[in-house]
Amino acid sequence: MTEQAHWNLIDILSHRCSHIPEGEWVAVGTHQSCDIVVEGHPVRDALLVQATCEDGFVFLSDGCSGWAHPSSWVFSGRSAQFGFESLSCPISGVTQHLKESEICDLFRNPYLQKTLESFQNRNPFSETFHRSSGDLFREVCVELGCHFWSENEVSEMPARVLFRKLVWALNAHISGLGPLTHFMMDSSVTEIMVCRYNEIFVERKGNLQKSEIEFFSQDDLRSLIERAVSRSGRRIDESSPTCDFRWHDGSRLHATIPPVSVNGPTLTIRRFPETMFTPADFVRSGTASHEMMAFLRDSVYAKRNILISGGTGSGKTTILNLMSSFISKKERIITIEDTAELRIQHEHVVRLEARPPNAEGKAEIPLRDLVRNALRMRPDRIIVGECRGPEALDMLQAMNTGHEGSLSTIHANTPIDALRRLETLVMLAGADLPLAAVREQIASALHCVVQMEKVDGKRRIAAIHNIRPLHNGTYVTETVLTRGKTLNS
Repeated sequence: MTEQAHWNLIDILSHRCSHIPEGEWVAVGTHQSCDIVVEGHPVRDALLVQATCEDGFVFLSDGCSGWAHPSSWVFSGRSAQFGFESLSCPISGVTQHLKESEICDLFRNPYLQKTLESFQNRNPFSETFHRSSGDLFREVCVELGCHFWSENEVSEMPARVLFRKLVWALNAHISGLGPLTHFMMDSSVTEIMVCRYNEIFVERKGNLQKSEIEFFSQDDLRSLIERAVSRSGRRIDESSPTCDFRWHDGSRLHATIPPVSVNGPTLTIRRFPETMFTPADFVRSGTASHEMMAFLRDSVYAKRNILISGGTGSGKTTILNLMSSFISKKERIITIEDTAELRIQHEHVVRLEARPPNAEGKAEIPLRDLVRNALRMRPDRIIVGECRGPEALDMLQAMNTGHEGSLSTIHANTPIDALRRLETLVMLAGADLPLAAVREQIASALHCVVQMEKVDGKRRIAAIHNIRPLHNGTYVTETVLTRGKTLNS
């Protein structure tokens, strides 16, 4: 059994050292009720200092709610001095064993609400959103300590436990997604859907469940959305009431506010696995067969242009990430996305992300411009995260002019539907191409369609189809592999 990670609490005056296990609150003072009792002049207060390790910080409370970073810091008390030294990584999972109803109550705690209200009155959001979360966390934590310890005895264990939970909630409010941070820490949650401030659903292992967690009000949810959007460098307001953006962990978020959303602000979060799946994982989970994995690997090696088709949440992005692992390490990949969410398993990758227009309606960088620029960046492979607009024409032209081995995804229920939808997207480019010419380009550029499906909450490859030359002006596809059945190609 390995030794438990700990922090050193050093009494510099008496040259004594005590161990603080990670995540433990420790009361330090001259009173016998303290966890660590130090010698010194007797005082009426039961405690001089309270400390904990949380997300890389040591929090102190001595009535003035001191705060410190773990390295090179010394606290001067009335009877001793204490130095803190970080010996390991910070802890996480403070709320791991809490029920959802307890999480909800935590964010409604009057001390937390009072802290945020008083801090916000002195520091308007417009003046603080651009500051680092660490600085904000420091100041607001001091504010919380002043409110909390003025009315609670720090020598009481229940008060210390509650304060630690409030610190976590404060950190989640400043740096995270408020009460939704609880779900963001749960690896089993793949989707978070906030329909209204008091209606939150989550998807766990393909099953939809209603959560007990609620926001305090519509204004509370709206404030969280505005903070999250601003942190991503985008905007959301009445003139632009919808926004797609990416969270720092790679999750994809979509937010809407009135007047688009009738019942108030909404937020949808698509989470992706923390660890990348291997072909063996796909076979083991039933997502694909050995034959399917071998065919896809050979197709990528042969630089075939592949389109991944399927409905929302069917696993298109996941299979695209897996297929990228089959690309030779000697090749250069350019990825183009509306909101960057791909996790390409390759060491030589250039990631391009579209930019929406600013408040003046200018400075927009659409996907189509990025596809054109990618052609000048010496790509061996071009990966378009999702075809959803006129960039489809530029992608097809690239495939037909020597940029082989390209990959992309599209929303469609069948391979034929995917090709027909691609037709529509090409026509949006306004090139006035006849339909027959568009179909010729599509049939010539694409070699293979991988159809994804979601059945009973499980994502899987339904079939793999080869694209054949047009017959009398219509598409011809040949089923190569299906679930439980293999055909000769």
